[in-house]
Amino acid sequence: MNLVKSAIKTVEKQQKEKLKEDKQRAKNESRDPIIKKLPVGFKEEADAMGETSLRNVIVDSTNNIRNIEIELETNSKYLALKDAVKEITEPFNEAKKTQSAKIKYCVKLLKEKGILSDGEVEETK
Repeated sequence: MNLVKSAIKTVEKQQKEKLKEDKQRAKNESRDPIIKKLPVGFKEEADAMGETSLRNVIVDSTNNIRNIEIELETNSKYLALKDAVKEITEPFNEAKKTQSAKIKYCVKLLKEKGILSDGEVEETK
């Protein structure tokens, strides 16, 4: 009788440990940003795949990404908006480049005059 009770306790303990591990795994997976982006059911499907199938998914997905990029770059609405954004931001970008050049030149002069050492000022873009 004691042997049966001991066996039952052991099984219950193992079940509790498995449940605890499963909860921890689920918690970790829910935090994984990659898993959050997967379509429903893909994780389980991929978990069951062998090496060849996984490699095929990688190749297919890489080809799909390239096709999506081609579609985007040939989308007339996207291209028009992209050009509009470029036109709007161009003066701001030029102004930033000018200010950065002024900073770099002043830092260079201060270094040449021995006022600043190389480690005193971080370089700007």
